[in-house]
Amino acid sequence: MSKTQDFIVEIGTEELPPNDLTALGTSFAKSIAEQLSSSEINHGTVIPYVTPRRLAVYIKDLEDAQPEQKIEKRGPALSAAYMEDGTPTKAAEGFASSCGVTVEQLTTLETDKGSWLYYESVKPGGSTTDLIPTIVTNALSQLPIKRNMRWGTGELSFVRPVHWVLMLYGKSVVNGTILGIQADSITFGHRVHAPSPIKIPSADQYAVKLEKDGMVIPDFAKRKEYIRQQIMDIADKEEAVAIIDPELLNTVTGLIEHPVALLATFDADFLEVPKECLISAMQDHQKCFALLDQDKKLLPKFILISNLTSNDPPTVIRGNELVMHARLADAAFHYNTDLQMPLAKRVDKLKNIVYQKQLGTIYDKILRIKKLAKHIATEVGADENTAMRAAELCKADLVTNMVYEFPELQGTMGYYYALHDNESQDVADAIVEHYKPKFAQDNLPISSAGVAIAIADRVDTLVGMFGIGKAPTGEKDPFALRRQALALLRILVDKELELDLLQLFTFAAEQYGNKITDPSEDLLLFCFDRLKAWYLTEDVPAKVFASVLANKPSSPADFHRRIIAVLEFQNLPAATNLAAANKRVHNILQKSETTQLSENIDPGLLVTPEEQALYKELQQKNAEIIPLMDQANYSAILQSLASLQAPVDNFFEHVMVNAEEQNLRNNRLQMLHSLRKLFLQVADVSLL
Repeated sequence: MSKTQDFIVEIGTEELPPNDLTALGTSFAKSIAEQLSSSEINHGTVIPYVTPRRLAVYIKDLEDAQPEQKIEKRGPALSAAYMEDGTPTKAAEGFASSCGVTVEQLTTLETDKGSWLYYESVKPGGSTTDLIPTIVTNALSQLPIKRNMRWGTGELSFVRPVHWVLMLYGKSVVNGTILGIQADSITFGHRVHAPSPIKIPSADQYAVKLEKDGMVIPDFAKRKEYIRQQIMDIADKEEAVAIIDPELLNTVTGLIEHPVALLATFDADFLEVPKECLISAMQDHQKCFALLDQDKKLLPKFILISNLTSNDPPTVIRGNELVMHARLADAAFHYNTDLQMPLAKRVDKLKNIVYQKQLGTIYDKILRIKKLAKHIATEVGADENTAMRAAELCKADLVTNMVYEFPELQGTMGYYYALHDNESQDVADAIVEHYKPKFAQDNLPISSAGVAIAIADRVDTLVGMFGIGKAPTGEKDPFALRRQALALLRILVDKELELDLLQLFTFAAEQYGNKITDPSEDLLLFCFDRLKAWYLTEDVPAKVFASVLANKPSSPADFHRRIIAVLEFQNLPAATNLAAANKRVHNILQKSETTQLSENIDPGLLVTPEEQALYKELQQKNAEIIPLMDQANYSAILQSLASLQAPVDNFFEHVMVNAEEQNLRNNRLQMLHSLRKLFLQVADVSLL
């Protein structure tokens, strides 16, 4: 019976790329686990440990060997294995040789189909410690490394130069050479606090020993939460709110092994600069965390994360304050320099920036957005002049010093510069809002002008890129067109805007002239695909989506109302029977030889009580539905049609549709056509 021990492998390196740490650690652990499984070596929990100077994987309860492997081979039939005098044939000898035995050591296998030479043996399982070095080497070679480095003689390469390798199975060192270094039980802790070698007595002591004696928190999640908590504690003491950007927190966790949070300050005069500029400087350049007061105003304070416990914290704080002062001074300089030229005068500079070589400059894009924004503004109730002015200025901040230094501030700086130039608040709001939503959970634009430009910008991008054949393929989407389409759909659906996408795409294509081929039809299908993916994440069944798509509504807001209506209809008791009846009607009409179907039903040809009852109901429902269609109240329409279950069921139970008499048959087909048309005004429920 196999025994189990815990296992640890640690690759000690020079400082690893902080933003790649979690991906490297996860990949390392996953690859080792997969190889162990494929080798049939059982194990318990697999835990990756990553810090700036190490990649490690800890595995609990790792079996010490593979299971025994039973080997069975069937050779030639006995009739072909021996000659008449009993001498083995070449076939028998060849089979025995392939099995590594003599013919005499083979046995016979008796089956219903005859007798055969047979070989059977048990191969002992390989030792885990013998297999581990190869497994670890393979896992390291499969890491998602963007670019390797070479060191020493240049024969070896890895993401960073390797200085030590630790491999323990239980208390025993696993004998093996990884990346040119012989494995040992020695690790190294913090560069300053614990520079001496640290001996790890057993695999299960690795994390505890490294944290206690090495002054290093090896668990990324634990280190990250420790940093977060220190920041929150300082913020609470200052009666402030810390801005903890998730991406920044991950980066800092990837840079630090022994985190110590410290509070520092900067000159309050810098607060005259928009807070977004100062926050970007703190986060991007200095990897520090900004603080806001209870009114969300920026405080002249920040939190830095040191990588050591200093004997003289004030000196550490002062050093960081001096560097921060220089960074904020740069931001203030860029801001004040930008204020010297109005946004409106920067628009011409966009003529020198290529948007896409086939589609022209950003200035060309502005002209198209301006026309689109005016067109959309009339549809969504926005002020045309506000939308057009904001469209004209919406990209002008791309040529400012501040946005050049901090690209993530595009739109935000346009807002501040517009207000400084005495543009209206509505124009400034639209400039910053037209970039929203930037990601899946981001807020949507609020102002009507912001909505108009946000739609115009994305429609222009989608039509232009599709029009020159730059549609996404497979996993490749270099222009983020899927994200652009989803953002467009979110705005239209959530804002309940009655805009026809097909018409909008066609109008946008006209603005390009002969630069592109009109992609409106293909682009509409692309948007439907995005819409389907979105609804699937919202747990809307694919068949519900398909039932609405069958009607091809090209307004996403209208599409959404139909989806809601069908979802509600599905919960009605009559839904199942009516869906089945619609499917039956669809099949009957498809097979019918009558090609010219209309709704001209002849009451005089209704000979059975059941078809008379259904006809009466259809007449009543037609009258009920007309005003509901004008209101686009699809839920009420389907709820009304649900009452048709009984007359429809009775009709199919007692009426022969394909009657021998042609007039009767055609009249009944006309009635089924009317029934189906009623439902199709909302969706094709036969697909449910």
